[in-house]
Amino acid sequence: FSEYKQAAQADKPDAQYSLAVAYEYGMGVSKNEALALQWYQKSAKQNYVNAQSRLGLAYSKGQLGLKANIHASDAWFTGSLFVWVRIADIVS
Repeated sequence: FSEYKQAAQADKPDAQYSLAVAYEYGMGVSKNEALALQWYQKSAKQNYVNAQSRLGLAYSKGQLGLKANIHASDAWFTGSLFVWVRIADIVS
């Protein structure tokens, strides 16, 4: 856990996502949705697709202490789709 936390604090989006998951589900740390949300947001703002998708789902269902907001949900899902399209363009 401490290695993920150090990497997350060093702005590594994959580590930020992993730390968010740990806080959301209480894996190796006490469950804390507020901290999970904070780390998902940091990761998503760096275009980490898994974090963007998780925020889209959280906003659509009103999870992680968020109020359901279809507009915010759409924005995060659209952002993650844009990243996947860019990846597909690079690969093909």
